[in-house]
Amino acid sequence: MSIKLRRQWIIGCLLGTALGLQGLAHAQATNWPNKTVRVIVPAPPGSAPDGQVRLIANKLGELWQQNVVVENVVGAAGNIGVDRVAKAPADGYTLLYNTIGPIAVNVTLMAGR
Repeated sequence: MSIKLRRQWIIGCLLGTALGLQGLAHAQATNWPNKTVRVIVPAPPGSAPDGQVRLIANKLGELWQQNVVVENVVGAAGNIGVDRVAKAPADGYTLLYNTIGPIAVNVTLMAGR
């Protein structure tokens, strides 16, 4: 492929991508969040993940101008908290702040239990 054809191909790909992404901006909801957002942390209060998510939740609350509530759900090495988020309605109002343990490690260590 010559340099001229390669340049035209790259410009065409970039233009096609830009035109394709243009419609995505209009598909976003403009009134989200319109109710309290819950962030579930499968770690005890006062732990490092809890402190981190509280700082993040505070900033998100200011940014979204909506309440962001942090819930500590401990037990079963974090599996209870992860399960609660997995069973929550898929409306985007229940988030998970997690470490690698309950997602990657526990699946391997507790397989078949």
